[in-house]
Amino acid sequence: MLGPRYCGWVCAWGSFQDFLAPWAARLRPAVARPARLLYGVRYGLLAGMAYLTLAQLLEDPPARLVMRLGEPPPLGGVTGPLALAVTALTIVMVRALGTRAWCRYICPFGAAIGLGGLLSGRHVRSLAACVGCGTCSKACPKGVNVAAHIRKRGRVLSPDCIGCLQCVEACPQMVLAFGRRSAGGDDVTDRSR
Repeated sequence: MLGPRYCGWVCAWGSFQDFLAPWAARLRPAVARPARLLYGVRYGLLAGMAYLTLAQLLEDPPARLVMRLGEPPPLGGVTGPLALAVTALTIVMVRALGTRAWCRYICPFGAAIGLGGLLSGRHVRSLAACVGCGTCSKACPKGVNVAAHIRKRGRVLSPDCIGCLQCVEACPQMVLAFGRRSAGGDDVTDRSR
């Protein structure tokens, strides 16, 4: 229902990474920018999850959709150690690769939500001519080159945009807003702070 804004405003794991960001920035080692291949990991995980889900549904459709109370949790009850491992991995990733590294490179749910968000009519848009200072791109926790999207399309059309509006807040010219284009071609936007 919220689309990519779920990741930007509701997701507890994203908030955890945002909480770690100031600490991690002070301690971050000089790391080369991750290879583009790393961006494909979350889409690979999403494809694997979709395949496994469809295979299970085809095997026993109604029973796979029902979770009964009293059954052991998924993965044989190893959620405690698994949760600890994922937390440790996230801390290392944020420290080495920057804010929202888990979201950017691993999270398959974020990948699905982001792809769905491309179909949404609501995006960060330009209200006036962009001066190209790049402040908006520096403010993006997911590393989206906001300025390039605005120059090319007049809006940010990226599956990585989580609708957090940090780019809108950071814009010194106040030319960015979040909204959609109406049927008449006018921008219906929100610049609420």
